[in-house]
Amino acid sequence: MSLVSKFARSGIKTLGLNLRIPQIQVRDFTSCQASLSKSSNIRFITEDYGVFECYSFEAMISIPIPKADKPSLFTPEGRKLALRGMRHSAGNLFGIGMIKLSLKGWKPRVFVEEAEELYKRMNTAYASGDIETLQQICLPSFYQKMKGEIKERKGKFLWEQIETIEPSRLITARSGRLADSLTLSQVVVCLNTRQRVTSFDSRGSKIREPITQDVREYYVFQRMISQKKSSWQVYGKISPKPLSMILAKK
Repeated sequence: MSLVSKFARSGIKTLGLNLRIPQIQVRDFTSCQASLSKSSNIRFITEDYGVFECYSFEAMISIPIPKADKPSLFTPEGRKLALRGMRHSAGNLFGIGMIKLSLKGWKPRVFVEEAEELYKRMNTAYASGDIETLQQICLPSFYQKMKGEIKERKGKFLWEQIETIEPSRLITARSGRLADSLTLSQVVVCLNTRQRVTSFDSRGSKIREPITQDVREYYVFQRMISQKKSSWQVYGKISPKPLSMILAKK
């Protein structure tokens, strides 16, 4: 998790959802809100359908596995991993293709830069307790979780991103239809940065010296791409599964 989240002892629970393209089938989830709002603003629908299930193991597939740990293609495990890797790549092509069809001029590289900015805004707002900004850029379930953590903690934090250790990259892109006129996309981005957090008490006095740490995170960004006035928002964070779990999955 981000350094500020770790420092505040927070966590994010990944929700589950099964995806069948082109129609999303919700089967297993802990939160599902799909109520229309009376407002005609951008967020006219609560877009909380859970994280696409494939992310739970496909994020790991896209992460380079140390050569010493990677099973040989001459083994059943190696062939299984290679097959899943190909399926993952095909799924990405489809997911990106649907986004490009819906959002003219959309480019993965430009999107990753936008995702980086959302990530910075989110951490800065979370650290300072700016719940208004969090409500704008985060999906409801994630926003409610961070809002609760902010209210429970004491003092404030100053979050800083010192540098980017390696370029952020798009890991997974998936798209699916919720209905004939509603198409949802989720994109996972890997962010590897060096961060610094300084803690202050309620009176604004620095409690201790800043803590600096390298942080690698995988965040899900979501958008209802069928709605032109929609925008990308932060859904939450996922954690790569161990290789043994990936290979055990049918």
